[in-house]
Amino acid sequence: MESLNPGPRDELVTRRLRRVLASMDADAVVESPLGESEAPERLAIHLKNELRRFIIDLDEDPAAIASLVNELLDKVPELGSEDSVEVPPAKLVGIKRKSGGRVRGVDTRTVANRG
Repeated sequence: MESLNPGPRDELVTRRLRRVLASMDADAVVESPLGESEAPERLAIHLKNELRRFIIDLDEDPAAIASLVNELLDKVPELGSEDSVEVPPAKLVGIKRKSGGRVRGVDTRTVANRG
């Protein structure tokens, strides 16, 4: 089992971390409840990180991964299907500007790194 070096921490206590903490001297462990104001953000970040790790490890094409993401979103009806990912997935890299009745191009190099 892994061990933790002494020092300050700011980590969400997961089941994995709880097992490590259980093997330590209880007097050495300092915990604080997750406050109501910080809980939504901290838990959302944790969920995002765990899903990212899972998705990166998948050996699937982007359409299959997008379908999986949509299945997960469907598990939470409050999120709504309007935020499901189109399959096959795509990203918007720009909107062309109309100028004098003509459509002007967008330098996609400047917007490609935003999504």
